[in-house]
Amino acid sequence: MSEIDIIESCDSDGSHHSTESSQLSTQSTKFKTSDHFRAFENKMKCNYCGKVFSGKSGSSTLKRHLNNAHNKFGPKSMKITDMFEKEEESEKLDPNEELISFLVCGDHPFNTVEEPAFNSFISSLNSTYKMPSRFTVKRKVDSKFNYYEAKLKNYLQKIGGKISFSTDLWTSIKKTALHCSHSAFSG
Repeated sequence: MSEIDIIESCDSDGSHHSTESSQLSTQSTKFKTSDHFRAFENKMKCNYCGKVFSGKSGSSTLKRHLNNAHNKFGPKSMKITDMFEKEEESEKLDPNEELISFLVCGDHPFNTVEEPAFNSFISSLNSTYKMPSRFTVKRKVDSKFNYYEAKLKNYLQKIGGKISFSTDLWTSIKKTALHCSHSAFSG
């Protein structure tokens, strides 16, 4: 069984940060550093890629390296957002797609596109851009949501086994909004 936690925090300035931690279940496999690392000059060197670690590195650090870089002790952890990366980074940016991303990722209301100051700002960047209406923006957001929902369902169906999801929201002492989504895969 593998568990993946994705933690997203939203700072007071509106910026989003995602971190991911992976916790592998304890398996009966014994971990011997000598099977995967060579000791030299108070350092440890990976037998597979040659990465050098401090001699003070613990077995957890070394095992994490083997799992993340070489997939030795279970499935490689991944961010769920990796599924939604653009297929080709070289493709030309579509201003409407970038507008949708701006509105959704920043939790801005659809009527932002009707704000005179926002329109003035966009016109200063590109005087030929025609701003869509808030109704068009809503349709595009709904369409994009349906696309990614279908993509996620398809991905999860291919995994097999069972998946358990849980989520929690809270505010830190420093008034930072935090969101934690936890997924546990078994099968």
